[in-house]
Amino acid sequence: MNNPPSKFEKFSKIPHEFTAHLPFIQITANKKIFIDGCEGILEYQDDIVRINTGTFILLVKGRRLYIKCMTATSITLCGYILGVEFLK
Repeated sequence: MNNPPSKFEKFSKIPHEFTAHLPFIQITANKKIFIDGCEGILEYQDDIVRINTGTFILLVKGRRLYIKCMTATSITLCGYILGVEFLK
């Protein structure tokens, strides 16, 4: 079964085969982060959120972080983002 192209694939010249299993992350200033391709939330507090992407764990640090929108494969976090770390 073929997955539809992600937002990243639509705007890039990279073939779908290379990006099919990679998450798409979009950060807007230090107020909002969108992650497409997440597999679950490992930790959720108002100052730290850990998200499993299957490829790596994304650690978002900030203040007053909250989930604005969440689907089966994506999440949007809002608040004051202080940092983002990629963990193995």
